[in-house]
Amino acid sequence: MDLYLEVGPNPNCDATEGMMYCALEPARPLARLWMIRDGQPTCCWVTGVEPPGVWVPAVAQKITDSGAGVVYAIHGGRWGIRFQGAAAQPRPWDLADPTQWGEPYKIYGALKDLVFAA
Repeated sequence: MDLYLEVGPNPNCDATEGMMYCALEPARPLARLWMIRDGQPTCCWVTGVEPPGVWVPAVAQKITDSGAGVVYAIHGGRWGIRFQGAAAQPRPWDLADPTQWGEPYKIYGALKDLVFAA
């Protein structure tokens, strides 16, 4: 099963060219993930973004990457994925909130960094 990821120009994040991966498992809904932010390990809420700013679940999917081997693709909607620092509960998602940020998608090697939705 192939996974094609491409994000066009949008207000959430920069556009990317399309990338094709071989998916090894179905996508699973993701609630949070650990990342390095400002030099510090940070747990972040994550969501997917569809036009015109509709929030959808972000997902993690086990894939093969020619450069990294078996990894996890974190992806969401056609406008990518959006993050905010993980407080007890996420604040409302907002494309204008300067404390939130967007990316087209992310590739992760460590399953321990992912917190799946219940």
